[in-house]
Amino acid sequence: MLEKHNGFEVVGEATNGRDGIRLARDQEPDVVIMDVAMPDLNGIDATSRILQFLPGTIIIALSMHADGRYVERMISAGAKGYLIKHRASSELIEAIQRILRGKRFLSPGCDIPDNYSSNLEPTSQHLSVREREILQLLAEGHSNKGISELLSISVKTVQTHQANIRDKLGISTIAELTKFAIKEGLTTL
Repeated sequence: MLEKHNGFEVVGEATNGRDGIRLARDQEPDVVIMDVAMPDLNGIDATSRILQFLPGTIIIALSMHADGRYVERMISAGAKGYLIKHRASSELIEAIQRILRGKRFLSPGCDIPDNYSSNLEPTSQHLSVREREILQLLAEGHSNKGISELLSISVKTVQTHQANIRDKLGISTIAELTKFAIKEGLTTL
């Protein structure tokens, strides 16, 4: 769709958050359309990381979720817009143009609950970036050894992070951690 519109050039596509970061670093795009729920590293954390080394890049979230938790987390990570996937074909060009004029763009139906930030229930924002990364990989079924190899850290370090995650969230089982990760938008079913 973007390639058919005058003035846009697609410089790459990634299938997961880690590849998205590598591709953004290599291509230095003006705009990134970021899926919120991706394997290996979710769009929320990928957005934060991209903006650390490309602070001028515009990131627009793309998701099937209109839930305020996802919207708020992506906006907090630095996204300038949030599009619902089923509306993207009719809204993407408008969103990019509006954001280039210095405005934000949220698809109709997206909502950020007024009391969300003051909610005392633990959220993934209580975790460090590394802890969220490990939680996502655990929820996606990776073993401690697999996580250690993927992140180039020791199994002991993975276990220490897991213990910290459990303590911070008050969650003791992998099943509960997985449910939490899905609820928080770190991964999907």
